[in-house]
Amino acid sequence: SRVDGDVGEISLFCAHGSDLADREKLVQTLHLLFSDSNDESSIEDLADDIQELIQRLPGRYNYPLLTFNAFATDAIGPDEA
Repeated sequence: SRVDGDVGEISLFCAHGSDLADREKLVQTLHLLFSDSNDESSIEDLADDIQELIQRLPGRYNYPLLTFNAFATDAIGPDEA
């Protein structure tokens, strides 16, 4: 497949269930997904809810359905990745 634009503008993020165990990565991803929300406490609460839910899954953070293949965004600058 062909990629248009400057590939230097692409940021790659981990997208595995085990990465959700890292609170800093989870909060950063939630900020990207919900960039319209300026409420830091809502993002933190959501991270808590997500991690509490995952703790109840069989296999916890290694549960296969928590993995997806790719996540791409241009919402952040290169120094923020």
